[in-house]
Amino acid sequence: MTDLRTHLSLDHLRTMTRVDHLLDSPEAGVRSDVLSALRQELSAHHQAEQEVVYSALARRGGEAELLALEGQEEHELLERILLSLASSGKKDAPRWTARCRMLKAYLQHHFEEEEREVFDLLGRIFTQRELDDLGLMFEGAKQVLIH
Repeated sequence: MTDLRTHLSLDHLRTMTRVDHLLDSPEAGVRSDVLSALRQELSAHHQAEQEVVYSALARRGGEAELLALEGQEEHELLERILLSLASSGKKDAPRWTARCRMLKAYLQHHFEEEEREVFDLLGRIFTQRELDDLGLMFEGAKQVLIH
């Protein structure tokens, strides 16, 4: 079985690769396609993370609940940035590229913080079996959302 933290880390790596592809693509049409795929993947990731991970943390209360709430707030900010990128008509304009760089920086911050603070907390409050079960639940929820 695969630990929840491994599933999340792999998603984070895939997302950053997709964002790099977004920034490296000079053509507006390619950027639009890459952004559409990124939004779909991140939406499924965020929803599955909230349904499985953050709800499990929130049930523990205290520090775990606060980290879950912080993660939810960060997801809302990320969604706003993604919506701004998607609704912009000129995907080859300098302002669009600047917003995309901001998205990349914010995602890096979110992922690094999650992998440092949340992963540590997960390891302290859940058993290995629970982490494996949460990993399966996360992937299952994500697959339902993607299809």
